[in-house]
Amino acid sequence: MTATQRIRFYAVVLIALVVLFVVGAILSPTRSRSLGLLFPGLDETTVQRVDILSGTVAVTLLRAAESWVIDEGGRRYPARSDRIQSLLNEVVASRLVRRITGNESLWTDFGVTDETGTQLTLQSATSGGAEQVRTVVWGGSAAEPGLSYVRLGQSSDVYASDGELEFYLQQPASYWAYLRVFPEDVVFSNVIAISSSLDVQFGEDERFSVSYVLERDGTDDAAQGADDLWVSRDHAGTTGATELLDQDAVVRLLREAVDLVGTDFSRDVRFSATAVVGTIELALSDGRELSVEILQSGDGFVCRAAGPALPGDPFGGLAYELTVAKVRRLFPVLSELTAE
Repeated sequence: MTATQRIRFYAVVLIALVVLFVVGAILSPTRSRSLGLLFPGLDETTVQRVDILSGTVAVTLLRAAESWVIDEGGRRYPARSDRIQSLLNEVVASRLVRRITGNESLWTDFGVTDETGTQLTLQSATSGGAEQVRTVVWGGSAAEPGLSYVRLGQSSDVYASDGELEFYLQQPASYWAYLRVFPEDVVFSNVIAISSSLDVQFGEDERFSVSYVLERDGTDDAAQGADDLWVSRDHAGTTGATELLDQDAVVRLLREAVDLVGTDFSRDVRFSATAVVGTIELALSDGRELSVEILQSGDGFVCRAAGPALPGDPFGGLAYELTVAKVRRLFPVLSELTAE
């Protein structure tokens, strides 16, 4: 192939690539042109209430001052503002790509009937103080990647939308819940002592019991830090194992304790009559003392905390569900904390 032929060949290839790019840009479902926003004029900072309702999910989220709560009618629980903000950001960015049909008999095919779809309702405040309520019914995924079917309120029209809302609309209330047990400013490096005890039956064949106190060695030293040595004592104050504790293992335990997060809020009022099977007490370098009680509930566990400025305090005190695996990590046997 001569030089002239090669130039002509490359020119043809370049022209073909340009044509393909232009065609792809025109047909792409994520192209910049659209029929408009899913919620035109919506400012996420004005949204006061979010309702998500389907055959499997029923969640109501309310703005409370600078935070959010989960409203369950008779009681409210703290919610994760970061996750709600992510939802609202996606809602505001969602667009209508094209109209699909106005035939109500085809709603089932697109999953946008009241029974098959997920109803998303946003209630927001306007500048005049009135409330604006907007509702869409989110359906199934469209044949084209990145698009989903959506019906606007009581309209019979079905559209394709590029909004990526399906993940959020499928989540249970626990996804939106703020389930941290202790305040966020409690960190493992502030702990100077941890006292743990547990006596519980795991299943039918395993009786599990631990009891010890771990203290930071040299807590009177102003230069104390996370790398200080730790010693174990029994609850009578006597020094326990003479071996040094494994500092990495102790730090892992401290992180498990201070960053304790439940799997959900416990809504079973009967657990209050259940006997306490375990406790963890934390002494912090700033003088605060925190504790958590562990109660066995059915096949799992429930915990409730005590101490200053707990996340659950504004809600009348909260109890949190824990898995068996979490309880095991919170209460390692002393030999697992001993340096080899």
